[in-house]
Amino acid sequence: MLCKFCKQGDVVSALIKKLNEKIWLCDECEATWFKECNINSSDFIRYSVYMKSKDLPPLWDELELLDEPSS
Repeated sequence: MLCKFCKQGDVVSALIKKLNEKIWLCDECEATWFKECNINSSDFIRYSVYMKSKDLPPLWDELELLDEPSS
């Protein structure tokens, strides 16, 4: 699914392993949503900001991707 915010990246679902929390994340701009139904809204947080708020490194190594971007 194309990111409605940056219009360049694909939104993928992922699990933040240490938090056991599912998120939806743009692979380009790193806009992050916590509910799939909100993906089309501007109600998002940057992945790096959220991870820092949880005292975790803002790295993709912290994620388990649950699906691949559609081409």
